Amino acid sequence: MEKIFSQQIRLHDNKKEAILIGFNGQNFSDKALGSLPQYKGADFIATDRTITISYAQYDGQTLPITQIQRCSFSFCKEIETIKLASHIYKIEWNMYECNNLQNIEVEPNNDHYQSVDGVLFSKDRKELIGFPSGRTGEYRIPQGTTRICNCAFKSSKLSHIHIPNSIKHIGTNVFYECKNLKEIIVPTTLQSIEPNCDRAMEDIKQKFYFNNDVNKTNPMSIKDLIKKLDQRNDS
Repeated sequence: MEKIFSQQIRLHDNKKEAILIGFNGQNFSDKALGSLPQYKGADFIATDRTITISYAQYDGQTLPITQIQRCSFSFCKEIETIKLASHIYKIEWNMYECNNLQNIEVEPNNDHYQSVDGVLFSKDRKELIGFPSGRTGEYRIPQGTTRICNCAFKSSKLSHIHIPNSIKHIGTNVFYECKNLKEIIVPTTLQSIEPNCDRAMEDIKQKFYFNNDVNKTNPMSIKDLIKKLDQRNDS
């Protein structure tokens, strides 16, 4: 089955690269994208619910897509696999309602990112960039990962996430809209969680526990946890 998608891109300042800014499964004309000349619509064909992000047409040129801006894939509800080309060097991960996404694949010769069991990591595997939001069940973050990046698990359907002692930093909105995730156990060696706006933090309903609280007697909200970490870092 093939479906035509419309890809919105912006020209990089160097005029030789394209930046993906939107990709929502609808067909856009230049008129529909507005009057700004730097935005263009380009039809893409997805086969078997897979999209490959590699090149884009812009004013008769074929340009490599080298960057992906936040929210580019939001509401791509039918996509199951995203394939990323070797020349992509910057990804701002932020997914919303990509309900069927199962795998993120990266060409092996990409110098900046790699896929580990279908999950997007930095090349050195120290940063978890993005998790496929359509997966269910449990996920164990590999030991050696030191950072969970912004929005990495946003809108995930997971019921449990195992966080290793190697994690030192957790970005903003990581657990936002994770409705099946009721509690999160973090290592005592965790150093920081990046706060977001108060309203967004109120929407993060999970209870947090340190991993030395084996009986779970001291549940914390995300605000409580951030406050404890800040106090510990200031002492």
